[in-house]
Amino acid sequence: MDGTALQKKLYAGYARAARQTGLPYRLFRVGSAQAPMTGAPIAVLPAAFSPANYEFAEPQTYGKATWQALFDGSQALVGDILVGPRTFFVAGLQALLPILVVEAPHIVDVRRPFRESGAGYQSAYGGTTPAQETVIMGQWPASILQGTRGENTEANLPDDVKAPWWGLLMPAWSAVEILTSDVVQDELGRRFAIVSAEITPMGWRLTALQEQA
Repeated sequence: MDGTALQKKLYAGYARAARQTGLPYRLFRVGSAQAPMTGAPIAVLPAAFSPANYEFAEPQTYGKATWQALFDGSQALVGDILVGPRTFFVAGLQALLPILVVEAPHIVDVRRPFRESGAGYQSAYGGTTPAQETVIMGQWPASILQGTRGENTEANLPDDVKAPWWGLLMPAWSAVEILTSDVVQDELGRRFAIVSAEITPMGWRLTALQEQA
């Protein structure tokens, strides 16, 4: 038996297990930068999720966005979105290994500030408001988890609290590149200025500084 045949058997086993243990999820495939979870799903399938090793023996802990998933992986691609009782996106379909997904409970817009250019322009004197921003990715699922440190505010007054850092994970789409200084705004109205944007085989990994309200 070669690797391809073994992979098919593995995914078939995942599908059988999910029928016994899982709940129905709609599987969406991204076709646009805007609202990827609208329209008809490409499939509806049972899926179950475990923190590790498919043992279902322990609950997930704080600060963990990744899960191992049981469903028919032959129907999925990296970046697909599973919507059901919770929302996940597929981060890894590595050969003969568990399916890796990211729980993505937040819905975000990625916004690009207006950038002036031209002779004599000095970016330090520029500014931006939400009205000047363009939504380059709209209504996408994302994981937003608190980072380990913060930054002093610009005023740096004695009573000021530090502006928190956050780590964001979200699916990638080849037609859009997220840049440093883009802004992510979530469904709660929080705004995060992107400090670093890393594209990986599993999707976007972003570091962001929360803007002051």
